[in-house]
Amino acid sequence: MPMLHMLGTARVLLPRRGGDADRISSRLSTPVLVTEDRVLADSSEIMGFASRHADDPGRSLYWSTEVVELDRRFSGQFGADTRRVAYQHLLPDRALFKELARRSVGPAQARAFITLAPVIRKGLIAGLKIEPKAAARSSERVLAEFARVDEQLADGRPYLCGDRFSAADISFASLASLALLVQPGEGYGAWLPSFDQVPGEYRTFAQRLRSTRAGEFALRMFAEERGRRVRPCMVARA
Repeated sequence: MPMLHMLGTARVLLPRRGGDADRISSRLSTPVLVTEDRVLADSSEIMGFASRHADDPGRSLYWSTEVVELDRRFSGQFGADTRRVAYQHLLPDRALFKELARRSVGPAQARAFITLAPVIRKGLIAGLKIEPKAAARSSERVLAEFARVDEQLADGRPYLCGDRFSAADISFASLASLALLVQPGEGYGAWLPSFDQVPGEYRTFAQRLRSTRAGEFALRMFAEERGRRVRPCMVARA
């Protein structure tokens, strides 16, 4: 859960002097991938590692400069904005905030999260700058990004960069998920509250985004691409 994740990442990153803070994430942010010779603590770097180690070079996720540029664009402000939009609506509802823990992690971590919820809430508000003016600006930027993606998809292409799946598709769909309230039944990998459980303003915003080409595209990525494996999942040995 948010904030508690630092216990795990600190154990991995600090001894290896890994992680790198920026204006969007702290040094102890997730995801983290430990390889044989280094630690990767950036989602794009992790996708790049997976892409380079694919059995089939034809399945590369970064196959053009446009893919790289789009992935970089989405991974920047867009991700911070969608998180801020979601937390703006979820944090005030204490019961729903606790339900996120009960539905997402094991009992021990859920109890710890619920006990520390007041402190965690303050930390998230401060760290993500969740206040009305900043949240309003984030909502505007999310709408603008969806409009840009709408334009890119206007010619009927199946993916953002043409006829081939790429890291850009992964980045946009993943980071748009919180704004769209993608549900587990739609392919999301964790529990998010249903449309009936969230405040009306959040529901209206998500529905507005879902009605766009960009929103439909992101939902299709979850439905058609998320469960597709190029290689079987290998459980790491301790």
